[in-house]
Amino acid sequence: MNIDMHVGENNVEAPSVNPNVSMAADSASSNDKDVYNYALDTLNDIYNFLASLSTNLYAQIRNDTATARDEQKESNDVDAEIAKISKDSSPDATLALDKQIIDFMNAHGIKVGDKSITEYIKDCTHKGKHVGELDKGELTAVKNALDNAANRSTDLSSQNQLKLQNLLQNLNNTISNESSYIKQRGDMISSIIRNLN
Repeated sequence: MNIDMHVGENNVEAPSVNPNVSMAADSASSNDKDVYNYALDTLNDIYNFLASLSTNLYAQIRNDTATARDEQKESNDVDAEIAKISKDSSPDATLALDKQIIDFMNAHGIKVGDKSITEYIKDCTHKGKHVGELDKGELTAVKNALDNAANRSTDLSSQNQLKLQNLLQNLNNTISNESSYIKQRGDMISSIIRNLN
């Protein structure tokens, strides 16, 4: 049985199991607890443990990848706001940050410095500026916060992809050991039968 995993930076596919090879545990009698079956049970427990870890890690990779994509989208939206304010001839021009961006940053705990986006906007209110609006420099700080969050999510996804590849290799090794053990058992039984005849 071989387990294949295709991992790309932004495209992660679930592990696929070759159905042509059955698990050894299915061939072992649940009532016959000799050394052979005990060894198979142990290998099967290892397989199930690694498979569970792989499934959970794969789900985390998908989540991190989606989060990074959403964070980058919000950063691009802020960049569009910066482009708008850059067209204003006044150096003191300000612009209200889109509510969707504010809600996203609050929901995902993305801070500008050590402040939530709501606190940051409140503290950035200057005399003569409309309440809740940010200037170009302040908008740039918001964009940088989103970029940093996206980079962290991407890095975490990449690290987990490496971990997943190692887990899948261990899974394949476990299956290989199990298959070899079954073959040795079969060869031994065949040899005994031949000698009896």
